[in-house]
Amino acid sequence: MSSPLIKDLPYSARLDHAVTWSLANPNESFPTSARIHRVAAKSVRSRVVRARSSPGPGAGGQNRVLTADKLPLLFSTVVRRLNIAAARLEIW
Repeated sequence: MSSPLIKDLPYSARLDHAVTWSLANPNESFPTSARIHRVAAKSVRSRVVRARSSPGPGAGGQNRVLTADKLPLLFSTVVRRLNIAAARLEIW
């Protein structure tokens, strides 16, 4: 059972406790956790699902470090595309 002081915590802290409790007790339902911690079941559900499905550290995106040998290629590509765009605008 939870502490009787849960009701005195701010909503965000209660929600954090509810999510932690739900992750630690996967056999219990989200509404049960929500009732114990006095938060919305929908909020608990969405946070737990997000926490379960989120990739761990090292699952990088497309932000990569630009190496020195690729910098001139990037620069020339940008200049070429700008020239093409400028040529299209001057057709009028």
